Amino acid sequence: MIGGDFIIVDIILWLIYITGAIALAVVAWSLLRTLRNHSRRGIINGIRSSLIAWSVAGLLALSLAITWLTGSEKPMLINGLVYDNGTWLRIADMLVNTIAIMLVAAIIAVAFGFTRYYRRKRKEAAK
Repeated sequence: MIGGDFIIVDIILWLIYITGAIALAVVAWSLLRTLRNHSRRGIINGIRSSLIAWSVAGLLALSLAITWLTGSEKPMLINGLVYDNGTWLRIADMLVNTIAIMLVAAIIAVAFGFTRYYRRKRKEAAK
């Protein structure tokens, strides 16, 4: 029966909300714990570890904010159903675009790390 009023759907939705809230709380706790611990560790490869941690957190927040602001609210037709809730459409755009930005940043970081490794080997071989 499609379109029926099922009690289990409400239960599942509430479980999703509770799980999401718990996940957000764990993320916030983990972020605060990481930032506090990094400030005590000192220097990693010549850079203060607290600067690295705060920069990553700040760039993630900035990326989320920018992709939220540039997200589309244009209704979508998927499998014959119109999705027109602007908030959820923006959130979906925000998450997809932020993931794409983070993947590109990771690829650039890995490429830079590899070139640094090879540059160091050449410099040591030249000596």
